[in-house]
Amino acid sequence: MNRNQKIGVILIIVGIGLPLLALAFVDYYLPEGGFIYNMQHFMDIDIELNDTEIPYGYIFILGIILIGTGIGLIFLSKPKGDKT
Repeated sequence: MNRNQKIGVILIIVGIGLPLLALAFVDYYLPEGGFIYNMQHFMDIDIELNDTEIPYGYIFILGIILIGTGIGLIFLSKPKGDKT
């Protein structure tokens, strides 16, 4: 595994972990509601950190972008002689 692939794996892990860690700061999370139910309501919920409000939807989108970037780094960093 080369350096770019390692960075890609780290980006995927951060992209998954960031929205999950942000759930700790959301007031109205319902564990019995399921993922889709909560995501529909999280677009309206703000995360308050030091008098700063960040919509949870932005954090979720950032996670998706990080996962996509990580996958791109993994697939685009194959050795040049590898035809698979």
